[in-house]
Amino acid sequence: MFPYLKLEFFRSKGDKTINNGKNQPLNPDVTLAQLSKTNDIKPTVITGDLNVMDLERTFLDQFNIHVKVMRRSGKSWLETSLTNEWSLDLQNSQGKETSRFSEK
Repeated sequence: MFPYLKLEFFRSKGDKTINNGKNQPLNPDVTLAQLSKTNDIKPTVITGDLNVMDLERTFLDQFNIHVKVMRRSGKSWLETSLTNEWSLDLQNSQGKETSRFSEK
């Protein structure tokens, strides 16, 4: 649904994944059910009008998992922390725009 966005998952600081003060990304093959410390996993609807900040907060509140939305920019991925009030649709459109020349 958002080809120019991706999620990176991190454990909370208490889970010993901190290296030199930085969270380390989790293995992308691990499922949310394996990561979550709760058995009360509820379906989560992600729509284009949801902003980055709310999506990241949802993962933390529901699964106790830190998530960062990354936006494609050319051949790189950028953190969206400076634009976390933007909707996922807007983030994806910006990623498409900044990547269109590198795709040719």
